[in-house]
Amino acid sequence: NCAGNSGWSNVRSTVVSPPGWITIASQNFEGTFPGNWQVWDDNGSNYGEYYWGKRTCRPYAGSYSGWGVGGGAQGAALSCGSTYPHNADGWMVYGPFSLVDAARAELQFKLWLYTEPENDYVFRGASVDGVNFYGFATSGNTQGWTDKSLDLANVPTLGNLLGRSQVWVALVFASNGSTAYAEGGYVDNIVLRQCYRECPSGSSASASGNGLTQEVPVMMTRSGGKTLVAPIAGPQPFVSPLSVPEPFRSPLPVPEP
Repeated sequence: NCAGNSGWSNVRSTVVSPPGWITIASQNFEGTFPGNWQVWDDNGSNYGEYYWGKRTCRPYAGSYSGWGVGGGAQGAALSCGSTYPHNADGWMVYGPFSLVDAARAELQFKLWLYTEPENDYVFRGASVDGVNFYGFATSGNTQGWTDKSLDLANVPTLGNLLGRSQVWVALVFASNGSTAYAEGGYVDNIVLRQCYRECPSGSSASASGNGLTQEVPVMMTRSGGKTLVAPIAGPQPFVSPLSVPEPFRSPLPVPEP
């Protein structure tokens, strides 16, 4: 206009979160492992060193999967089909990551399991301090590969983690000091994901046992291992390159009534 005020001179950016599921982290063991995940034996070397390792023994897809005792000084030397050791405590952790503004979030993966029922298990859980993890322990025999998931809006004890600025997830293979079976536990096709809006249905994986398995909610505490530091930043909300105009303000005075 004549005064040079078009109403578009003052602009601001708006943040638009993308629709649908966004992958925060994934691991199919076909590339670099552990990558942004951290792995260790929480028993140190007290019973030998065994933790999650990339192995060719029993892949779900491709050539590799993660064997719960297939890494570490002693674990890497195990041949495929070996009996898992007593007192195993192998951790694989990702985090911290942010779930601020998330409408949904979950951890999902494939699991193959053959362990002593109720005593030796694969645990999946989440934490808000990187030390105390809450989730589910699965033991027994899955009779092949099965789907597992952890809804981060409904974690045992912790409840809803959506909106939290720091969250960790963990997979743990643990055994006691008595009976041990062949192989133990494998995981593959791990996906950690979140959704801001327009979220399709989440994982249909059962939160209870299947095959010949038992599943119970438990807490696990990281007593040793590595200091958990932030991995490479996950996906950020989309920032629109378009600017939203400020409301038009007339340069002319408004007469009093």
